[in-house]
This record gives sequence, C-alpha cells and structure tokens, in this order.
Amino acid sequence: MRPPAPKNPQSVADLPFDVTRAPRPPAPPLAWSWSARPGQRKAWRWYWLGDPLIGSGKVAMHHLMRALPSGVVSGLGGRLGRVAHRVYGRAPFLSQMRRNTQTLLGVDEGAANVLLADWWVNTGRIYAEFASVGKIARATRTEVLDRDLAALAERYGTVIFVSVHVGSWESLFGLLNTAMDRPVIGPYQPEASRFSNAVVEGSRKRRGVYAFPPGRRSAIHLSRFLGNGSAHGFFMIDEIHNGSSRFPLFGRPVAPGSNAARAVKLAIRSDAVLVPVIMPRRAGAAFDVRLFDPVPVVDAKTEWDTIRLTVRALNEVFEPVVKDDLRQWFMLTTLNL
Repeated sequence: MRPPAPKNPQSVADLPFDVTRAPRPPAPPLAWSWSARPGQRKAWRWYWLGDPLIGSGKVAMHHLMRALPSGVVSGLGGRLGRVAHRVYGRAPFLSQMRRNTQTLLGVDEGAANVLLADWWVNTGRIYAEFASVGKIARATRTEVLDRDLAALAERYGTVIFVSVHVGSWESLFGLLNTAMDRPVIGPYQPEASRFSNAVVEGSRKRRGVYAFPPGRRSAIHLSRFLGNGSAHGFFMIDEIHNGSSRFPLFGRPVAPGSNAARAVKLAIRSDAVLVPVIMPRRAGAAFDVRLFDPVPVVDAKTEWDTIRLTVRALNEVFEPVVKDDLRQWFMLTTLNL
C-alpha cells in the first residue's frame, strides 16, 4: 500500500515519490473478453495480453540498455529508427508529417522526405536514450551552465523553465533538477501503457525528479511549491491535446487550457520568471543546453490578455527554434495545421 501524502506539504521533500505515479487503470473483468461490445473486448485484450507482452519487452530492453554506454545505446536507437521508418512508410500520419514539413519550411517533397528520414533516426535515438538520460545529463552539464543557472536563481528567485520536445528533454529535466539551488518540478502526461509508465517512474525516482500527472492534487502541489519558493518549475509547452500539439502556434490561437497558458498563469501567481530552454542534439549522444533570455510576463488589462500575450511572446522564441530543429522535434508526428 502506498504511504499517504501529508495534507499540507510545503515542499517535495514532504511528499512520498508515489504521488508522482500515473493512476493505474482498472483491470477489465474476464467477461469483457467475450463482450458484445468491441471496445470492451479491445480493452481486455490490451490490458491482459497486448500491454504485458509488449511492455515487458520494453522493460527488459530498458534495463539491458542501462548497462551500456550512452553512445552505443544511441546508435542502436538510430538503427531501430530506420527500421520503423520502413515499417510505417505508408502510414497516413507520415503523409501528414510530410505536408507539415513542406508547409512550415517551404520545401518540396524530396527535401521533406530527406528531413523525415533524419526525424526517424533521431526519434529512434530518443526512445533508446531514455535508458541513458542520467548519463547524458551528467555529460552535458558544465561549469558555465551552472553559473548561468545560479545567476538566474539569484536574480529572479523562482524560475519556471519552459521547453519543447527538441533533443533530450528528459535529460534536460534531470540536469536542471541537479544544477539549480532547489528542486525543479513540473507536470507530465502519462503513457498509455502501464509498463511504459513504470519505466519512466523508475528512472525519475532514481534521479530524484518529481513530475506530477494530471489532476487537481498535482495542480495544488505545483501552485503551492512554486508559490512558496520551495521549487522551480519545468513545463513542456508543446503537449498533445485531442491528438495534436498546440504549441508552437504556427498561426493558431492560444489555447486557454494549454501547458503554455498554465505556465504563464503560475508565473503570474508565483511571481516567477519564464525562461525558455532546450537541449538539442549536437551529434550522436552529445547535446548542448540553450538558455534563452527570460520572457517577461506582459502587463495587460485582464489575466487572460496577460496570458495570451505572454504565450505569444514565448511563441516568438520557440517557433523559429522548432523550424530550425524540425528533424529533432518529436511532436511533428502530432501536428495538425
């Protein structure tokens, strides 16, 4: 049984790590296996057959790769990415990715196909490198970066880092958590597989990273710990909603319930500074951290105007970044323009 969380924790140090775990889905009853409803039969097969079969393989591969050098792991992932590209070569979502690439970059189909081939290799690397995120973070951390981060905390107090899925975002989360003067926390979207969630949770527990799943209690923790100055924040603001990433905007309106809007709202209420940051791949398993200038919260008449205009200011930073690193942007597969 999980230990109960205290009623009024004042920092993540007061919380058991189990509060960060994704909610466990209820087990479908045996009767669903012969149900007349296709959805129930599918749910039963996934929970009892598909997820354990695929998921146990993922768990075994993850722990095997943890023992290997990060360069070897990354190279294996790149090869698997090429295989996945061939397997999904005719999938409808690949056509959408090609159209998006042509629209965003103004290139022809041939140039888009070259970029997408690189995207698959990079994505294969990222999946495999999850077994090496701690090693990658330690290799990327530098004295110069530590000084820059310390200067941010000293000047602004509470910092909310905002980022997009370019390069190694999970390594970046852990790097910031160890390099800052207090814990770095944020929200995350759990995987569909309970086995994949177990891999993510185990990795974060080993590295002391607290990320909270969606829910009212998690929102309270984030608001309280950022508000009382016991933690800094880390928000991935290109999250998926209804099958599509909502950021960068690419000409679309700001979504009120997006992670970008939530990050700005928390910055307003905790008097924090918003700092864009990414950790793009340089070559192989080598990455760089790119810290951008803080984005001030816009002074507007209403809170929503403040949020909307500030998100647009963040978009001015990230939209060119994503276009420049489109082959590394994981969310390209989910973009609906």
